[in-house]
Amino acid sequence: MGSIDLNNIAMKYYVERLLDEKSNEAPMEYLRQRGFNRPIVKKLGLGFADGLFSKFLKGKGFSIQTVLDSNLVKKNEETGQFRDFFYNRIIFPIEILGNTVYMSGRDLSGKHPSKYMNLPGSNSYFINESELYSSGKYVFICEGWFDVASMILGGFPAVGIAGVKRLSREFLRKLEHKNQIFIMFDSEENQSGLKGSHKMAYEIAKIFPEKKVIVCSIPRPEGQKK
Repeated sequence: MGSIDLNNIAMKYYVERLLDEKSNEAPMEYLRQRGFNRPIVKKLGLGFADGLFSKFLKGKGFSIQTVLDSNLVKKNEETGQFRDFFYNRIIFPIEILGNTVYMSGRDLSGKHPSKYMNLPGSNSYFINESELYSSGKYVFICEGWFDVASMILGGFPAVGIAGVKRLSREFLRKLEHKNQIFIMFDSEENQSGLKGSHKMAYEIAKIFPEKKVIVCSIPRPEGQKK
């Protein structure tokens, strides 16, 4: 068994932890406050990392090297102890053909310096990438997981970016089946999201000059979290 098998096992574990509200009430309550009820959470395949996945893996037949190569578990070189990479985080998966190929975690404590953490290693997939191969002629590109989820629930064809080289030609060529591309990155005071949108639009236009690329700048509602 390899990293993909381990990713699938991990995501199944995370999903079960999230849906077990008797043991983990806080993560589901947080999602409800963000507008995601239990059926929606199940539909999106979200999970919760409780920090005990490394213990769960014991006796599952994986070699220590395979576990470490997955980056889901880290080893403290001084103590020799293992710990989870994701802890106290909502887990968002990227799935391709039924396999979990990448994950990101959103901190629930409000204290961690990194609100979002991406699984170490390379990622070359859009969030909800299967949308790019649907029959629809247009797509929205968002920057965050919650933005993509909200768009999907609103009935819009949306994909997102996480932990990728967003301006690489190989990555952007996946947009070839869409005639219209709307880019909706975060609207921030320093305009970094808007600048990023224009950079991506420029690179897409160089690859596909015939496509219509539209940059959308929509202010985030006051008080709404990322």
